[in-house]
Amino acid sequence: MARGWKAVVSGFLVWPSICRPRSSLINTFRQSFDSTGATMLENIIHIEKPPQVQEKTLQVIDNAVGDDLAERIWQIVNRPKWHWGHMSRKSAPQKFWAMDLNGEEAMKELFESVRPHFDIAAHTKLALRKVNASGHTHGLGGAIHQDYNTDDYYSMLYYANPVWHPKFGGETQFYSDDLNYIIHSVMPKPSRVVFFDGRIPHFGRSPSREFWGVRVAIAFKLKVITRDAAAP
Repeated sequence: MARGWKAVVSGFLVWPSICRPRSSLINTFRQSFDSTGATMLENIIHIEKPPQVQEKTLQVIDNAVGDDLAERIWQIVNRPKWHWGHMSRKSAPQKFWAMDLNGEEAMKELFESVRPHFDIAAHTKLALRKVNASGHTHGLGGAIHQDYNTDDYYSMLYYANPVWHPKFGGETQFYSDDLNYIIHSVMPKPSRVVFFDGRIPHFGRSPSREFWGVRVAIAFKLKVITRDAAAP
């Protein structure tokens, strides 16, 4: 017997098409494409080429912190201090969990450990303004937004979950200025850091149904202190 669900409609037993043999589905697709594919291809007038990525900094660093600091950070975000109702931007309908992490010594240690690299990457010296964690569960993603609209601010994301599998989803997606293209997508790999220009539109996708926990990303908001400065 085929696997799947069944439903009774008007007294008849109905099996959904998903229960059909794989070979039958493939043959149906081929027949449909043979009858319409040529026409579809003929109707393509031109293929638009994606624009070049704008000259804005976006860098990914793996294994950004040691195991001890990563464990301390994980313990901090597991405290019962989450609050509901955070939004990517004020007008966004999507809400999710958040935790204020300003003043946490572990966050300062994390920032200081990677700051020299980012000072060089951004050709400027950066200062930490604020830190907060975002918590996303399945179905509770963010909204596309910019952290800032001027070039004197940067952002850094740290992914705190100790284990992550590609099937869990939850990527951070970065967009072109006109929002027509995804210019980069970052998996929330444990201890991964993403550093980027705060003007780049982005958002955190919700985890898939395969993930039963909370996807935790810690956002560091950074301000330019001096231009064209090397690492301190």
